[in-house]
Formats: sequence, C-alpha cells, structure tokens
Amino acid sequence: MEKLKPGSHIHLIGICGTAMASLAGILKDSGYKVSGSDQNVYPPMSTQLEQLGIPIQQGFKKKTWCRGRIS
Repeated sequence: MEKLKPGSHIHLIGICGTAMASLAGILKDSGYKVSGSDQNVYPPMSTQLEQLGIPIQQGFKKKTWCRGRIS
C-alpha cells in the first residue's frame, strides 16, 4: 500500500461513531481532506464534525465515496 501524502482525500465509513469521528479530526489536523458517511447522522459527533468542516453523507451509497481507486 502506498503512503498517503497530506492533502490526499480520505473517506471514512461510519464516521459518526466516537472513534471514527476522533480519527477524522486527527486526519484533518494532519493535513488530509476528510469526508465521511454514516447510516445514522446525529449529535454530538455530527456537530463536532460540522465544526471541523468535515462533510458527512447520510447512508452508504457507493457513489458518495468511490471516486478513485480502492486498495
């Protein structure tokens, strides 16, 4: 697996969970472009992600996250 460079886009599935939302914040602070999707989008994690500027898609439709290659 190749190493991702800061600025690369990372999409997290299940982003509204406590651990995934925290990981999303760490990745964003590290210079990555972060987005995510979750079946159940609700506070407090959705609010935290919104404040961090991380977009969230409701549901798990492939077209919302599969824009490049999957390794």
